[in-house]
Amino acid sequence: MAAGAELDQLRVDARGLWWRESDPHSGRHRLRHLPHGATRAHDITPAGHSVRSRVHEYGGGDWCLAGDLLCYTREQDQQIYLQQPGAEARQLTALPDCRFNGLCYDPAHKAVVAVCERHQGDTVHNSLVMIKLACGRISTLHSGHDFYTMPALSADGSALAVIVWDHPQQPWRCNRLLYCRRNSDGSPGSLTYSQGEESFLQPRFSADGQLHAVTDRSGWWNLHRYDRQQNDWLNTAPLSCDCGFAQWQCGPSVWDRQDTGGLAFCGMQDGEGKLFHLGPDGSFADLSLSEFCLYREICCHADRVYLIAYARDQAAAVISIDLHKRRQQLHYRLPNPLSGPLSRARAFSFPVEDTRSHGFFYPPATATTIQAHKPPPLLIFTHGGPSAACYPVLNPKIQFWTQRGFAVADINYRGSTGYGRDYRLSLAGQWGQSDVADCVAAADYLARAGLSDARRVFIRGSSAGGFTTLCALAFTSRFAGGASLYGVSDPLALIKATHKFESHYLQWLIGDPQTDLERYRERTPLLHAGRIRTPVIFFQGRRDPVVVPQQTADMVAALQAAQVPVKCLYFDEEAHGFRQPANNARVLEEELAFYQGILSRSAAE
Repeated sequence: MAAGAELDQLRVDARGLWWRESDPHSGRHRLRHLPHGATRAHDITPAGHSVRSRVHEYGGGDWCLAGDLLCYTREQDQQIYLQQPGAEARQLTALPDCRFNGLCYDPAHKAVVAVCERHQGDTVHNSLVMIKLACGRISTLHSGHDFYTMPALSADGSALAVIVWDHPQQPWRCNRLLYCRRNSDGSPGSLTYSQGEESFLQPRFSADGQLHAVTDRSGWWNLHRYDRQQNDWLNTAPLSCDCGFAQWQCGPSVWDRQDTGGLAFCGMQDGEGKLFHLGPDGSFADLSLSEFCLYREICCHADRVYLIAYARDQAAAVISIDLHKRRQQLHYRLPNPLSGPLSRARAFSFPVEDTRSHGFFYPPATATTIQAHKPPPLLIFTHGGPSAACYPVLNPKIQFWTQRGFAVADINYRGSTGYGRDYRLSLAGQWGQSDVADCVAAADYLARAGLSDARRVFIRGSSAGGFTTLCALAFTSRFAGGASLYGVSDPLALIKATHKFESHYLQWLIGDPQTDLERYRERTPLLHAGRIRTPVIFFQGRRDPVVVPQQTADMVAALQAAQVPVKCLYFDEEAHGFRQPANNARVLEEELAFYQGILSRSAAE
């Protein structure tokens, strides 16, 4: 129950459907192929290869179709490989200090365009490169920016677009879209940059060379078309809907264009996944299906839109929709990782301070003795990021708790994506305060509604969510206990240890560590461990380079000195984010036993 397989990076061509699939037991990411009309997909990644990039540490854009070849980044050495489906792979690059992602086929120059990240000691240099498929020769197309992501080429290779940004920005706050015509050798000609305070993602060219991209200049991530005559971006479908995501990774695809000129795109609206189609004649249709609650990896081929769809009560699936007949077809579904009764997410919003925040509520799927004819205990989930989001999809870790009598609230606190630009940016300078206030307000709201027991509320989170959890325990008295999974307890220590992508992130989330030092001290759980009065359990990987084990050990020691019930489990082979299914399962069982002990003691008092 601790983990299931995942699908992403769907591609479609005349040969069939292709996607990347993770194996939770081995940790390997492999490419799979399903020919059109076939009923069984098969693996095509050679043994000993896993398809996964570590550019920006979070990867994405790990592979592409390159004519009749597959082109991918191998996780083990971060180099690019070429492979005929079913044949052995050939190594294309041999630069051990480099990583590659955002792979984009360039048929006009018989090459692949990619983001290259070179690591030289403590220095990390990012650039956009072109790599010849015949010989692996690399030429730099553009450099000078701190980050590059999501390169796109026109069909004839004559135009290039890529998203760039520089410190101290983050891509979901402000980035720029670079556009250029290319010279005959593939090098960039004159460059055009977007202007303004906005966040772009997924540029792409239509068959006739028109450039589209998603941008949030309207206050929502909407699909826009670049008008060369007006030198401006025009909103193709103005909606109060976020057709985008925080760009921690390069991808996934949220829109695609048909050869006939129609556009298919997806987004989040009021906590629900939406799927839309804009016809070449301007007609607009909502293709959303009641069976599904989230859509990703949009690909158009012939008269169909293909995508990965997620449901509240089933594993992820690859489906298509006939755009003429509006008929759905299931092509592939992951095995269901769960058995027994399921709890289905309910979107809810609740008042907090002078606004409203959002989340998903899961009632208990099974009545157990811990309910004892009372409203159930509540477990608050705090997602990581913190500029990320939770979604109402089937989550085995949430179902673990609902099948044991807990209600769960998965909170999209202020700063989460999916609710517009203003909501996403409202966490500026407020991390450790607004997110905590939202978790407290959610617990109060659900208790008032009679959906949970006001006195039996727990909170858990990993990484950034662990910071929210520890702040909630240190600075409020709302919770009966909590769990921190490799959670941040000392943000100043995190600044010193973190990687390039996030090296300026805390300045936006909290403030400048020099001029706002007192603010950091006020929000550092480690410095306020003496204020925690409720039991806490910690889970920490000994190989974690982000939240180093000593940070958790110091927090545990401070709680022990304050005579707070505390438990800590270390995992020798884990880093930042637990990967091994057995370890994830043990975390859940140990956490459950920890909470049951708290509930038993409370019932006896």
